[in-house]
Amino acid sequence: MLNREIGKHTLIHKQSVAFLGPAGTYSHVATKEIMQNLMKGSVRQDDTEYIAVPSILDVFEKVNRGEVNLGVVPVENSIEGAVKDSMNLFLSNHVVVLKQYVLDIKHCLLSNVSSIDEVKIVKAHPQALGQCKLWLSKNVPGATLMPTSSNVTTQVAQHEAIIASKDTAGLYGLQVLAENISDIVENKTLFYLITQNSNNFFTKESLSKDVNTYIQESGIATVLFLLQAPDKVGILRDVLTTFAGAGFNVSRVHSLPAGELGKYFFIIDVSVKQNADMLQGIYAQLEGVCTTVSVLGVV
Repeated sequence: MLNREIGKHTLIHKQSVAFLGPAGTYSHVATKEIMQNLMKGSVRQDDTEYIAVPSILDVFEKVNRGEVNLGVVPVENSIEGAVKDSMNLFLSNHVVVLKQYVLDIKHCLLSNVSSIDEVKIVKAHPQALGQCKLWLSKNVPGATLMPTSSNVTTQVAQHEAIIASKDTAGLYGLQVLAENISDIVENKTLFYLITQNSNNFFTKESLSKDVNTYIQESGIATVLFLLQAPDKVGILRDVLTTFAGAGFNVSRVHSLPAGELGKYFFIIDVSVKQNADMLQGIYAQLEGVCTTVSVLGVV
């Protein structure tokens, strides 16, 4: 029995969704909130299998191999910028983006010890360490900062601390040594819901129709173009001018290394409120100036 559709993707009652674990990570929180919103109103709203994996790479691989229906990955933070662990993996995996979700991040310092003065090592994902670097340098100046693949670990040794949400302390019996330790109070992370691109989502021929569907639902759509541009003067200007000429706003540009110095892929987020019928022509124009053109998602 079917119950929901996102664009061309049908959400079945029994979903399996992978996220960067273990339980209690911000990816876990985002995943639960995304799925609860998507399945709202379903008679089997909670029938989702949440699968924690040890790295962002594992999320992509499970989705890419079809071992799970869906995956949730962090892609950008308001303080530290793009999450490279995720963005670079879009180039080597056959996936598409179905939804985007913004989560408020409220970092806390958690430990087995009862005083910050006892903390000798702080473990966290490099993104979290970067988001709290000023606070850490001021409040635990002598501690060793140890990058890990995930903020949350089930093994916190004596005199170690992790950076995670307040709720995580209850899951693992840890003390909350400090709350709201991000260097900027309004700390947010953008997550993408991804699935295997097994049905040729978002082709040039179907793009205008797909985008119009999203506009009808929410008034606006964001098209995620994945482009490889040749190494020549003015190429990025030419690409951006193509969108500007149609009256579309480019809201974000990510450059990704193509494996050779001077050559890049670009993920370009284009906001569309009207004139979606122009997208097929724009796609054709991009093919005339870029080496490769594809659509990573419509959200």
